Amino acid sequence: MQTLWFIFRHLDQFRLPFFGNLLVAFLDGLVVFLIPVLLSEFTKGDLSVESFWRLLPFLVGCFLASLVLQWIIRRSGEALARQFGNHLRLKYFQQIEQLPGALLLEHHSGNLLSLVTRACDGAAQVVFAAVWLFAHSLATLSLFFFFTARESLFIALLNGCILILFLLVSVFFSRRMVPIAARLNLLHAVLIERFVDLMTNIFTVKKLGISRFTTSQVSEAVEQNYRQIDRLQRFHADRWFVLHAIFGIAFLTTIGFLLSQISQGENSPAVLILFISAFAVVRSQVERLSELIKDLLEVNAYIETLETITGREQRQEERGSECPLQWNALELQEVTFSYRGRGATLNVPHFSLSPGEVISIRGESGEGKSTFLNILCNFLEPQRGERLLDRRPYAEFPRNRLESLFGMVSQEMELFHLSVRENLSLGRPHKDEQIRTILRGLLLEEWLEQLPEGLDTLVGEKGVKLSAGQKQRVNIARGLLLERPILLFDEPTSHLDKETEQGVVDFLRGQLKGRSAVIVTHRSAVETLCDRGYVVREGTLIEE
Repeated sequence: MQTLWFIFRHLDQFRLPFFGNLLVAFLDGLVVFLIPVLLSEFTKGDLSVESFWRLLPFLVGCFLASLVLQWIIRRSGEALARQFGNHLRLKYFQQIEQLPGALLLEHHSGNLLSLVTRACDGAAQVVFAAVWLFAHSLATLSLFFFFTARESLFIALLNGCILILFLLVSVFFSRRMVPIAARLNLLHAVLIERFVDLMTNIFTVKKLGISRFTTSQVSEAVEQNYRQIDRLQRFHADRWFVLHAIFGIAFLTTIGFLLSQISQGENSPAVLILFISAFAVVRSQVERLSELIKDLLEVNAYIETLETITGREQRQEERGSECPLQWNALELQEVTFSYRGRGATLNVPHFSLSPGEVISIRGESGEGKSTFLNILCNFLEPQRGERLLDRRPYAEFPRNRLESLFGMVSQEMELFHLSVRENLSLGRPHKDEQIRTILRGLLLEEWLEQLPEGLDTLVGEKGVKLSAGQKQRVNIARGLLLERPILLFDEPTSHLDKETEQGVVDFLRGQLKGRSAVIVTHRSAVETLCDRGYVVREGTLIEE
């Protein structure tokens, strides 16, 4: 099954502990089943005092051995399942982060979050079940059929056939349930989409005073989930009824057969003890196996969806160091781009950038200036044309190497719910004084001094604790501290008053000396930073 192969492929550093726990669980299954076997063996004849004292150490030994084995599984097996789930989350995040921007735009983050959560939690549950259930059941069922066949081959064959029937019926019902569960997952994803969208914009909701509208949006999605949950649970109840009826037939048939043999003196009551004790264990495990089959099929649907999304872009192997690329010329030739479902198209007949140049991009709103920056930094991929770095197509470079070339300062970039220092350094070893120098140059020194914990102050979700102008300047500071060879600015002073704008422009003038930059702007003060410019007219980028 695809889910099992998927889990096996992604075990990575958990592979050895996983198989170690499987072995421990298998041994525990053997030990647990030995208890009814010992009871059966010692009660076939008259149970004397001497037999009792010989039986007791075996029973105590089995109990203590099982106690130790299950302690090992509790200690490492359950932790392994949770750790593996988080391991998958990290791998999915890395895969999703590598997807092209255009593909990411097709999928709401709430939907991706829902899929990743279901797939990772489901895979962790399968690992947990494999440790606690699969290996345990393999040992139990093997011994059950061995000892049952030793007493009565007919009973062993009968229960074997019924077990196979049980599993086949379980698979049949589970396959029928998967589309229902998949539909529920889709509705759940819509709910998560709306919930995440509204929660991440909760301050906008409050400022607009639209709680009735937003509550109705969530309520509608919740009601759709209610109806699908009811449908799924009705099907699940029907499945449970049929499977338990099969178990009941197996149990009553076997009990009746054994009682008939015992009444005729053809078998010992000890066999009845063995069967009833063992059947209770087997029934519990087979029922859980049936649930595992259903879970496997559901998880498989989530994994297939994610594989379809992430598989559309094969991640390139990283080569070389993570240092910024050394370059001599960047060009775009006959590039054409349009968003899916939109009529507007951006055409770039020719664009060039040399080291040390600062270029402006002007144009009316909606003409495609921000789109051009996204194409330039490889966030979006054009439908036609070539993007060349030192006469080599972008496609020849690993994505991460291209990312290390550009530093984007966009109006759409939000701050993380981290400290000011973490938002600015982004894991790089910047000294506090270097950060303070940049903030001072961007006229943020007074703001920094007023923060209760200075650079350690949390900026709030999406930087909500900052004004628009402060957030924009912090974004500029972050772009400068990234120390990338090419800086891309998208209206860097749009939220600033003229006096503050002039101070920022004067600071940038010094910061951009010897550095390359492309600046989308309609402000004359910012244009003074630029050596030459382009303008977008009627969807075409033209050099001025």
